[in-house]
Amino acid sequence: MVAALEKKTRIQSAYVNCWNNPSCHSVLDALCHEFRILGAEARSVPHKLNKLHAAFAKDIVVLILDEIDRLPLRDRNDLLYAWAEAGNVGVVALSYRRDSYLQLDKRVRSRLNPLPVPFKAFTRSETEEILRSRAAEGLLPDA
Repeated sequence: MVAALEKKTRIQSAYVNCWNNPSCHSVLDALCHEFRILGAEARSVPHKLNKLHAAFAKDIVVLILDEIDRLPLRDRNDLLYAWAEAGNVGVVALSYRRDSYLQLDKRVRSRLNPLPVPFKAFTRSETEEILRSRAAEGLLPDA
């Protein structure tokens, strides 16, 4: 998805799985690594944010934060507040829980302009079809 976005537009993007990066520091580290930002090795969140803001200053950037509800609430607030201040950074925050947005600090919510996109759960038959398809692609016959 990220590569397709970059091919069709001049928008830079990055995907961070918050399940694998469950803190503000590790999300920022992943972003610094993804955008090849040097000098962001310091452990300070403000330092990393300043480096990222400077790197994004001339571009439009979309950050995809998958499983954002995995982050502690304070970290979610800090990250979303920081990116809401940058006029050229869009955030796609994916969450399993519907109430993730409502848990955010009021100051953060007032800066965001969210567009919730609910996804229905797969039915049993849809799940079975997905598994059959994946097994056909990933396993040898009669495995």
